Amino acid sequence: MYCRSCGRKGIEGNLFCTNCGALLEPSQHDPKPESRPRETRGRRTWIVLAIPLVLTAVIAGIIIGVLAPGGEQDAALAPTSEPTAAATKGPIAVESEIGVEGSLPAPQAQMGDTVSVHYTGTLEDGSEFDSSVGGEPLQFTVGDGNVIAGFDQAVRGLAVGEKRRVVIPPEDAYGDYRDDLVFERNPADFPPDIDPQVGQQLQSVQPDGGVMIVTVIAVSETTVTLDGNHRLAGKDLIFDITLVDIR
Repeated sequence: MYCRSCGRKGIEGNLFCTNCGALLEPSQHDPKPESRPRETRGRRTWIVLAIPLVLTAVIAGIIIGVLAPGGEQDAALAPTSEPTAAATKGPIAVESEIGVEGSLPAPQAQMGDTVSVHYTGTLEDGSEFDSSVGGEPLQFTVGDGNVIAGFDQAVRGLAVGEKRRVVIPPEDAYGDYRDDLVFERNPADFPPDIDPQVGQQLQSVQPDGGVMIVTVIAVSETTVTLDGNHRLAGKDLIFDITLVDIR
């Protein structure tokens, strides 16, 4: 039996509806859906339609929540094909230019500077003719003419600690070899306390009063051959130079 008031099915054996207390009528057997209140059917229809919409919204929210953080992480981890602006700007950065040794141009030797250098001089055959390595560095003022021209030019532009190898031709070193500076003297022309020997260097007074350093290159009973050329005249000189200090 069914209750006419609320439409619920009654409990078998009861005369009254346990829900609303109305009298149950035996004539209400298995009512068809059409006999139920329209309001109940309408609510169920809306519920059926709303469930897919709610599920769609929930699923969309889950998808957005999952994908959004992942997208940021992928962008951060993905390699870039081009350097960033920070990598291309600068020489490096203001701090790096000031704080890192060598990031700013180092002072370079120039005209008028007093410099100290270590050097090693060799000839084309590899033989060493002079070196300051192991001793005190050579000190001179750039441009004052106290060293050969090629050596003076080679030092210019060097920074402290920088090295340079140069080949200096005769015209920028000790000049070409001159045959007219080779001459002979009689052994009797030398003072009694001087016994000329090959390789010995002597001072020769010139007619104009000047003094020339000469080297004994041959000795006989009748003549002593002297050479007024520098021992490195006419030769290409190879120098390995290291700038030690600039003042």
